[in-house]
Amino acid sequence: MSYYKIIDGIKYDRKMLEAAETALAVHPGNDLEVFDAVPIWEAAIDGGTITETEQRTLDYLRQFYKWTDSAKAWLDRKLSPINTHGFEQKIQEVLTEKYQIASIQWIIDESEVALQSQNFEGKVDFFKALDKIFHSYLEEMKATTGSVKQSVQEVHQLFPDTFPSKRAWSEALERQLRMYLEDAYVFLVRYAPQLNEGNIDTFEFTYAPPPGREQIAENWIFGLGLPTFSDHIYWGLVDRSGKTPAFHYEFN
Repeated sequence: MSYYKIIDGIKYDRKMLEAAETALAVHPGNDLEVFDAVPIWEAAIDGGTITETEQRTLDYLRQFYKWTDSAKAWLDRKLSPINTHGFEQKIQEVLTEKYQIASIQWIIDESEVALQSQNFEGKVDFFKALDKIFHSYLEEMKATTGSVKQSVQEVHQLFPDTFPSKRAWSEALERQLRMYLEDAYVFLVRYAPQLNEGNIDTFEFTYAPPPGREQIAENWIFGLGLPTFSDHIYWGLVDRSGKTPAFHYEFN
């Protein structure tokens, strides 16, 4: 099969078009969301740079497909030079420098972080929350519906009694977990301020609300996707007040 698809005599990137069509098939009638843009972007940079055909395909998709404002902003950010002294650099300091997860995709808009910070009080700012939740994702072993480490351990049968030492077990489990994290994406659940506050049903979520019905007013709410591991989302909750520890749980 050709790498290209011809539309009205013009050559476009087939993988990018197919990624968009797959997303629309999953949620027909909806606009393309940020998490839909991730595989499209990855198809665009699969050769390390964006070719003329891949740029033309991005332009085509943006012109003829419906996107949410957040998805458009995310693509704009990926196409623009990184601000090495701003918001993005701080996120990179947490994810790639502190936790050494080099290629994780993050779907977080600076304007959304500012909006939540302005609307909801708390001692825990966004960057501290991001730090706390990744410590939970990497270290927490027990959760009501399964932590990330629990899930990886069970799928790969990495149990302590099958290793010569606790250290060997811990290193093997972390190594396997980090393999999945390199292909992962993390997002921040959005808040819609134009809707009535105080009613959980009026909160706008990037995905369906977490099953525990946790409220944005009280928590920074993150989602972690591990597409090469499973189709489950690992919800992450960080109490804005800092009174309770960060935690996460699995939900499909």
